Amino acid sequence: MAALAGTAVAAEVQIQASFAPSALDPTRNEFTNDTPNGGLCVRPNLCGPGEKSVLLPITVRYAEMRPFAGADHEARISVPSTWRRVVLTHADSGRTAETEWRVSFLGATYYLTRDARETTGNDNVSQAHHQLWQGNGWSEPPPGCGRMNYAEAGGTSWRFGWRYPEAATTCVKRPRHLIDDGMQLREVSLGYTMRSPNPLAMEAGIYTGQLQLRVGPGGDFDFGTNTVASDNELIVHFTLTVTHAFQVTFPQAGPKVSLAPAGGWSQWTRHGTPPARLQQELPFLLTTSNEFSVKMRCQHDSGGRCGIANASTGAVVPIDVDVTMPGMRDMRSGAFAQNTPLVSERSGQVAPRFTPQSYLQNRQARLRFAANGPAMTEMLKAPASRWQGDVTVVFDSEP
Repeated sequence: MAALAGTAVAAEVQIQASFAPSALDPTRNEFTNDTPNGGLCVRPNLCGPGEKSVLLPITVRYAEMRPFAGADHEARISVPSTWRRVVLTHADSGRTAETEWRVSFLGATYYLTRDARETTGNDNVSQAHHQLWQGNGWSEPPPGCGRMNYAEAGGTSWRFGWRYPEAATTCVKRPRHLIDDGMQLREVSLGYTMRSPNPLAMEAGIYTGQLQLRVGPGGDFDFGTNTVASDNELIVHFTLTVTHAFQVTFPQAGPKVSLAPAGGWSQWTRHGTPPARLQQELPFLLTTSNEFSVKMRCQHDSGGRCGIANASTGAVVPIDVDVTMPGMRDMRSGAFAQNTPLVSERSGQVAPRFTPQSYLQNRQARLRFAANGPAMTEMLKAPASRWQGDVTVVFDSEP
């Protein structure tokens, strides 16, 4: 068997995917693979939904191959067909996400030094290539691999494609005739599928990561013991871009809230019956495809909440502020965002953070401001008094 030697070099491929919300398909929460197809997927009807292929800049050389001479004279091809996890890191914030990737098929062209018809004595090109190998040539995949129904024959070449089910075993082809000059695999086409992270839970921006795969005997890509590859490492670079929509719209700029009992003040002014609470709701429209927190900045802080002050005496009482946003969930508790209490950013408490179930466009939501219990009792002690204060509600999409 001829000795083969190679140098330690790496081949590289780039995979790009992106997400942007769509009003036409608001429930879609998947990335779009923007990587141009190379290799077999450029041909019609060879690749399935969600499947793409890239052309690897790798050449594999086989030494002499003898029939029935064992593993050193066989083409034993295995690929990383199991799911591999890839950590993606946000370029600015350092936040991470994970994607999964696996090889679904491998295609290539093998080249012989001598015409297959000359070796087998068959004048038919296709039949000569079939007779060259056990198991009806390379158009019929070995046990453990799947068919792609694709082959192209030349006198010294054969273009093929084999599918690799998840966790497929090594697929082996054995010669029936002596191939004394060996052969080469070129135009290696790698088919793959991805499981992308949920973009609705990711910060807007660019995420990058890479997967390093060994090429050679015993490696992630193993073409057999009698081979040498032009590269002994394949680096798959991933770039995922997330673009989000985020907008909060109130009926008017600088809205004002007037706390009052449900049904008005008549029960108090006419009958002396104190109200159960003083409150007002403030509606707004929410458009979002990403997570965000909601917190308050208070002119008057009172026990971790915002307060309002008596314009005459300066006494301060706390008010309760909560938010309801259909289609959003609290990220800590998993509960729907319904009457979720808000806290002052100076309270030392963690502001609630919410994530959408899908892309929300102009979804009706509301803030509720209320004076309850002791606060309301204190206010009623001063008839005709005026209580006021500024509350700034901050919708923050940054982590």
